[in-house]
Amino acid sequence: SAFARSCILSKVSSTDDKSLTSQRLKAFGQVLSVGSNHSNAVKGLGSAVVGLLPSTVRNAVDKWNNSGGNEFPSMGAWRNAFASDAIPSESYIDAIHSAHMVTLSGQSPFCINASLRHVLHSLVRFGSDLVVWCPGGASITDLGNVMFPLIYDVTTEYLGEIVIFLKAKFLDRQEEEKFEEKAYRHAIQACDKIIVAFSDTESGLDEKILYECIKFMESHLEKSAARKAFKA
Repeated sequence: SAFARSCILSKVSSTDDKSLTSQRLKAFGQVLSVGSNHSNAVKGLGSAVVGLLPSTVRNAVDKWNNSGGNEFPSMGAWRNAFASDAIPSESYIDAIHSAHMVTLSGQSPFCINASLRHVLHSLVRFGSDLVVWCPGGASITDLGNVMFPLIYDVTTEYLGEIVIFLKAKFLDRQEEEKFEEKAYRHAIQACDKIIVAFSDTESGLDEKILYECIKFMESHLEKSAARKAFKA
């Protein structure tokens, strides 16, 4: 998802707006990392802070999440759309390869958004399948640690059903309070970084974003999971 945020912000920085410095883009990226509305634990935070970003950033995020993605065959198409081919999986791979070539070479200016969206979708889908196929073992724990932040990143909102499925699977594997504690810890650490690293003038964040981060942390102090997250 970090690559997705970078890709989105690179499109924003390609405009003629000279105020979009590297520091500002980093600050915007940090906000986007907790901008999703997938999780109840950070739902209020995500919509509040993303709504305060510059319109150019919000528009780029909306375009990313609302692009059709019809350039690529659907997941599992080798079992239906290509079922009558001699080697369905080979036809499926060839169709994906062709779609990447068309999207990468047929756009002006050059843009990797469609390809990157498909790659991220494929990786998340594969990861979610692994959680089902191989429910035990240290490797799944490592996979969970990698995929956990995707639940909160605004760039994965177009993967809604898969991300919600991941959350449900993570909840199956641990008590809900522990999951909430982990969610709060993730959000609190992100808020802390926004406040500490990006509260200066050069970062260009609306001061209301800093206020929303502080309000989020203060408003959840009464919750047991949030208090434990603060102490961690």
